[in-house]
Amino acid sequence: MNNNELFGYIRKLKDSDIQFTFREIFEGDEYNNDQGAEFKFEIAGDKYSVGYIYRTEDDDDWAQAECYEMNWCQCNDKHIEADKVYKLIENYKSIVRDNKLKTLGI
Repeated sequence: MNNNELFGYIRKLKDSDIQFTFREIFEGDEYNNDQGAEFKFEIAGDKYSVGYIYRTEDDDDWAQAECYEMNWCQCNDKHIEADKVYKLIENYKSIVRDNKLKTLGI
């Protein structure tokens, strides 16, 4: 699974116990523009971010603008593989249960 597939998977989740925060990204000025979206959520105290932007860069003396896509999958502001995050989401209830047992010393 890649970052784009993970983003699409999260977008389709309807009845998840995970509290996803969705943010649309629209930033830029006359020459540079970012458009995209991001999901933020937390699992077992770790903060995750999965998102993408389409970036357009231009300048007066350029023949044409440059456009490209950037995507990310992060845990606590560090890169993490999308497959690992997918598995965490799929096993969310088990992870929460295990963490509760751990805090109780069981």
